Amino acid sequence: MIGKWPGLILLILAVVIGGRLSFNREETKPDFKLQVENGVKGVFLGQEVMPPQIDLAMVEPVTQVLGDADATGEKHIYVDLATQTLTAYQGDSLFMKVLVSTGKWGRTPTGDFTIWSKFRATRMSGGSGNDYYNLPNVPYVMFFSGSGVAAARGFALHGTYWHNNFGHPMSHGCVNMRTVDAQKIFGWADIDTKIIIDSQIQAIAEPSPSPEQTLAGISSDGKINLEMKQEKGASAITWTLTAKQGEEAASTIWWQTLAAETTISIPLNTVSPDNKYMFLKQTGPDKTRYLVLTTSGKPLKSGAQTVEFAELFEAKYPEYKITEATGWGGMNLIVFNTDKAKGGIGPSFWFDLAGKSFIQLSNRFE
Repeated sequence: MIGKWPGLILLILAVVIGGRLSFNREETKPDFKLQVENGVKGVFLGQEVMPPQIDLAMVEPVTQVLGDADATGEKHIYVDLATQTLTAYQGDSLFMKVLVSTGKWGRTPTGDFTIWSKFRATRMSGGSGNDYYNLPNVPYVMFFSGSGVAAARGFALHGTYWHNNFGHPMSHGCVNMRTVDAQKIFGWADIDTKIIIDSQIQAIAEPSPSPEQTLAGISSDGKINLEMKQEKGASAITWTLTAKQGEEAASTIWWQTLAAETTISIPLNTVSPDNKYMFLKQTGPDKTRYLVLTTSGKPLKSGAQTVEFAELFEAKYPEYKITEATGWGGMNLIVFNTDKAKGGIGPSFWFDLAGKSFIQLSNRFE
């Protein structure tokens, strides 16, 4: 009996170590095939998510290099982990530059790669416990390999419907893109298109997309377009927000008159992944507030038109102050960073819109 123990211990260690090696990587179980599963729910970080409907009969738009329909030369894609950006060129002509989300719970590999396979949609799953995810209908998937990274490891560029927090690491190793951006590059990139991933890519001279708030916004799938208009009075400004969904006419979903020194802006990742909610940033002389509302203009489930979560947070956690709401970590979860009230960097939190509660995160979103 004693002689069997070393073998048993080695077997247990092999199982434990093997489990840890694959614990955090998003592509632990890629299917490597076209797989459309309309109506099947997914799971991401403990939340149920509903994938988009995939219509293979839909004619995809033809994409061209910006401002140059006759662009020639080799196509190449750069992913900069430091700036969380993806830039694509054909020859010397810029095709696109967009914000992305790379590895947070697993490392995105660095080096020189090529696209080896493309699928309009497939399923990705992996992780365990709170980190478990199972995502059908992942759209516009471009698997890549190279630099010692085997194709079987399943790293890819792909569209993303389960979060809207681009410009910040959010993946288990893949390069998450807004679905509207992934659709464009999926139609443009070829098998064997080169991808370079690094922490700071000097070859890119154009300025990075800025997360600064603007007076226009778009959902991550491109289906909702937002526009904020302001009408200035002698001592006040009336702010009016309109939303246009698909072919429908734009409609007013929110308006408010505020003192002239207070401004309203639309954050970059403003719309929730399911396109039901959005948030606005209200900046005053002394305080910054965040207003959550529906994209349809209908009241929230509570009956209120908006919910302001900065005041709720400060009342519950007076030792912290919100510095920035960065986007959506799930269908009802807004990600925000904090500083300590007495100085120093604080943790990141989720605001759970459904329960109007806060969840402190173990990792800070930068």
